[in-house]
Amino acid sequence: MKWKVFWIQIKLKLLFFFILPLLSKIKFHLIVIDKHKIVARLPNHRINKNFYQSIYFGAQVMKAEALPYIYFYHFFKPVLKDYQIITQSFTSHFYRKTHSHLYLSIKHNKKQLAQCLERAKHSRGETEDFVINGFCFKNNRAQLACQFFIKLHIKSLHKGEKLAKK
Repeated sequence: MKWKVFWIQIKLKLLFFFILPLLSKIKFHLIVIDKHKIVARLPNHRINKNFYQSIYFGAQVMKAEALPYIYFYHFFKPVLKDYQIITQSFTSHFYRKTHSHLYLSIKHNKKQLAQCLERAKHSRGETEDFVINGFCFKNNRAQLACQFFIKLHIKSLHKGEKLAKK
């Protein structure tokens, strides 16, 4: 399991370095990848900290927005070439300042997502909501620091090609 996370981490670092260089500079660590959830850690080091000694808003948002795409890449890699995935809306709620590492967690139902991809094949597109929770630890207790609500629009590329030919 650790080697699987390690190789995904290496692939993501290369992808971030060449496509989104700012994401590679922020230092992103995957902690857990299992059947239902992905947990990533955003360290609180000098690049991510602002002058209030908490993590920059932009660093939190960029990592939170990358998590659903990592989720799709990990669980639906063979079929991703047939779909276009776009962020439709993004809402964030912040509850406290993060003075320690921020742990971002995404948990989603894989069967529900597979059904969404199947529905997107037969329609003009489908939307799917993701909730990402951000936790920080204080006195050995996890505290909810922020929540991100991301709505993704999933569109089948083959359906669009058939519509364009008509």
